[in-house]
Amino acid sequence: MDTRVKKRRFLIVTKNVVVAEDLKDILKEIPECRIDTCLSLGDGWDDDYGLAFFDVPVETLMKDRRVRKMHRSGANVVVMDGGLSDSSADCGRLSVLAQPFRSTDVVSLLHRLGFATESRP
Repeated sequence: MDTRVKKRRFLIVTKNVVVAEDLKDILKEIPECRIDTCLSLGDGWDDDYGLAFFDVPVETLMKDRRVRKMHRSGANVVVMDGGLSDSSADCGRLSVLAQPFRSTDVVSLLHRLGFATESRP
């Protein structure tokens, strides 16, 4: 698969429809991106994403084989669990986006991860 295409395929996993829509609106600023949304880890999604946002506790998240495979393959995994406080904390490709977040927080994170948007952080 073309990595340029893969890099622009994004996943949002959250039960919060407002959070999903806010993220989608920001991610749409990245040219040629495809955005998929799911309500839970159990939904039918694959592991072929360049960037994924998960509103799931990190302990639960890293038990999922698809997430581990994505992480190992070089995808950027972003944890949006409200229990994690540092929005700039990165551990390899595992990043944290603390909630509630502002659009500038997301844009800044995207720029740090190498995804250019029309907005400036």
